[in-house]
Amino acid sequence: AANSNVRQNALILLVELFPLEDPDATKEVKDNLLNRQFFLMEKLLFDDCPDVRASAVEGVCRVLCLYWEIIPPSITTKMLTKLFDDLSHDVCSNVRLSVLNGILYLLTNAQSHEVLKVLLPKLGHALQDPVLSVRVAACDLLLAIRDASSIQFCK
Repeated sequence: AANSNVRQNALILLVELFPLEDPDATKEVKDNLLNRQFFLMEKLLFDDCPDVRASAVEGVCRVLCLYWEIIPPSITTKMLTKLFDDLSHDVCSNVRLSVLNGILYLLTNAQSHEVLKVLLPKLGHALQDPVLSVRVAACDLLLAIRDASSIQFCK
């Protein structure tokens, strides 16, 4: 849709209703539908509108947190790589803030800790962000990491 509000509302519905599936469909059709949903979320991570990108980041983190064990590792890795490598450096501070808040939410799922402890050092630049709210979110993330027993705070 040309209107960013329509895209953002569609994204919110997709995240709330995830995973959309047809109970009568074959496994191949279900897998194809699931892959299309991930493709749409990935596409919205790089939308032209910063508000849509921020919502997409939060949505992806929510989906990863809630469905970590059923999402294929290749998709999880792909999504997290985009968050850590690209969107944490976004020109819009709301998107950078959403990345930090999304990772903070993702830390509530203990199964994510093994993957996150490798990726978290990539967010060190957030402590020197020019926007105060991003720096505060980075500090909140550090405090959450301190409380996670499976992740070494000093690293």
